Amino acid sequence: MKRALATMAVVLAVTTVAEAYAPPAPYILGLVAQKRQKQKLEALRAWFKRTELVNGQPAGEPVEEVITFRSGGRWRREWTDATGKHAYVADPARALSVEGDKRTKVEPEADLLASLWAMGADADEREAAQARAVALLAAWGVGENVAYSRADGRIAWVLGGTAAGTAQIWVDKDDYLLMRAVYPVGPRTDAGPSGPWVDVRYRSWGSTAGGEFFPARIETWRDGVLVRVEELQKVDVTPKIDEKDFKLE
Repeated sequence: MKRALATMAVVLAVTTVAEAYAPPAPYILGLVAQKRQKQKLEALRAWFKRTELVNGQPAGEPVEEVITFRSGGRWRREWTDATGKHAYVADPARALSVEGDKRTKVEPEADLLASLWAMGADADEREAAQARAVALLAAWGVGENVAYSRADGRIAWVLGGTAAGTAQIWVDKDDYLLMRAVYPVGPRTDAGPSGPWVDVRYRSWGSTAGGEFFPARIETWRDGVLVRVEELQKVDVTPKIDEKDFKLE
């Protein structure tokens, strides 16, 4: 009898989650941006160790990477490897690749975390972050439907639904943290996306190193194969900023 009641409770819980009302995607993205806004940060800098993988094995030594986020959707990534120093600098409309002294204009990368990282306590900044994220979802082809699922012990809103072969954004329902972004790369054709499917998983929020400022581990998968792991080393919520590092002219 007890086993039957326990089984029924599990079934009811799953059914309740599956049938519960889900707010629209723009509203959910607004909650994520609002959480950042409430932290009232002018900038944030995170240090990572990035490992590229081939056939599940490291392709070389881990590379130290530093990412800095600022208001207005501005961000900078810099790293040093065997070929020298590199950087990528972007705002929502422009981007530069920096190789030593050479600066080259490139297409801005589609990065949901950067799009949503509202800084400061300004409501306009929150609304701008929300608008950037909504535009990015539209570009990826994320549908309007929102479902529920579970991942890493958390209940998540799944923007775009849970059907296979669909672009999706997973957001922690209770803490408004990005958990996963699944999207196609490359131009669309009548037959569908022309490139591979990318699955970025933001894992281990709430760690000692990152708290709710940054996930402790970011995994990038392509067509179901793990190709990159970024492991957080530390976070600085009051970093010193050199304005010339963010110039895009």
